[in-house]
Amino acid sequence: MTHSQTNTHKHYQQLSFSDRATIQALQAAGDTATVIAQKLHRSKATISREITRGSVTQLDSKRHSRQVYLAETAQAMHDRKRDRTGHYAFLKTGRAFFKALSRELTRK
Repeated sequence: MTHSQTNTHKHYQQLSFSDRATIQALQAAGDTATVIAQKLHRSKATISREITRGSVTQLDSKRHSRQVYLAETAQAMHDRKRDRTGHYAFLKTGRAFFKALSRELTRK
């Protein structure tokens, strides 16, 4: 019996600010998530999640609320989340950690 394994390496690329600005412009023009995904060569799910994450509630002149996607808001949320994860968070706290570690090791 032969066993075949296929190793496919998926390369994930995060959305850039220009991608987010394009999403904002296309959505304001009335394009759906499917059309935006095709134009950006991304998954429809990626675009839908991005629109959900970057949407804010705005009030119009008659005080009716509506959800609006803003690229600046989405980018700020992305940057804030990225700063709290993985090696980015470690780089911010690592210096204090190693200073405390060296103090403890020299004390013992």
